[in-house]
Amino acid sequence: MILLESLAANKLRLYENELNATPEYDKLVKSSFVFKNFFTPTYATARGVWTTLTSIPDIALRKSSSRNPIYATQDIIIDQLSGYEKFYFLGGSANWANIRSLFTNNIKNVKVIEEGDFNSPRIDVWGISDLDLFKEAHQVLNKANKPFFAFIQTAGFHRPYTIPKNKGDFKLVKNISQEKLEQQGFLSIKEYNSLRFLDYSLGQYIKLIEKSNYKNNTIFVMLGDHGLNTKKSINMPPGYVKHKITVNHTPLLIHYPGKLKSEINEDVIGSQVDVLPTIADLAGLNWRASSIGRSLFKQRSKENNFAFLFSPYPRPYKLGLIGKEHLFLLKKNKTHLYKYNDYDKYQINYNKEESELTKKMHDLAKMIHQTTLFIRSN
Repeated sequence: MILLESLAANKLRLYENELNATPEYDKLVKSSFVFKNFFTPTYATARGVWTTLTSIPDIALRKSSSRNPIYATQDIIIDQLSGYEKFYFLGGSANWANIRSLFTNNIKNVKVIEEGDFNSPRIDVWGISDLDLFKEAHQVLNKANKPFFAFIQTAGFHRPYTIPKNKGDFKLVKNISQEKLEQQGFLSIKEYNSLRFLDYSLGQYIKLIEKSNYKNNTIFVMLGDHGLNTKKSINMPPGYVKHKITVNHTPLLIHYPGKLKSEINEDVIGSQVDVLPTIADLAGLNWRASSIGRSLFKQRSKENNFAFLFSPYPRPYKLGLIGKEHLFLLKKNKTHLYKYNDYDKYQINYNKEESELTKKMHDLAKMIHQTTLFIRSN
């Protein structure tokens, strides 16, 4: 599992972005199964890691659930992998957001490999570069003599957007106007080059995989911890930006050569809570989960094809559901139903005009929230 920092969907060629920031990722799309309508329930890296590992949304009202010892013990599917080595690779310190506890408290014998364990130099507050992280993780995994589960968490595509001195043959791009950058969802040339370097690092890792001992019998899963807010993104519908869907939308890519056909799926609405159930099914494991995640390859009804959204702001909190056409939001006990893909009417609140759908999505969002409150504490 590769967590790609801030992999906002609207910045990818997959969504018609013209700036070609992710050519290596785009190559993988052609040979992978991609869930194009895939969302993170909330914003922030720690919440994304928590949600992906536990298969329940992080609905903490302050900071992240990983920081709260009351929620330290959860029922995580990875811990059911008997006979597997388990690794967590992070370029910086696992003390960040108490993430070390999330892994070590819930996954028996997990090996946390972090800043101080690597030979590569630290380049900024996030530790070693993503390029070096991939190289060093590969060295460990290529020597594994057991089946393994590995979680590689990148951090380079994050402010301050550091490009390391040791950057291989990667070259910076400087000749893009600020207007063009903003039209395509980037705030600066520095941000744009940082995403390009993350993509370059991923490409170098793919080259290592091609010569690896684990190439042919490993499922490679790539997703973002969250997306990014932006002022504009002309490759997406205006309602997509207006309603800040860029923060939650990041695709799920599964690369399983020879075992899983390549496809771009636009029908299933997926969420981070579904990642581990999906992987467990693909790996043919006998597993159980006391969570709300479901395998994305299991049939689901069109009537309940939604992803759950949550934000602690505005107070007391904001709940939501997103489907292929509708975005439901509950803010301060007021309901909002938008057709976010409609280029002309994306700001109209259809909560009264489509009252039946509004009630259904309201009730489902509340039920998911209440169920999550119970599971998180029990």
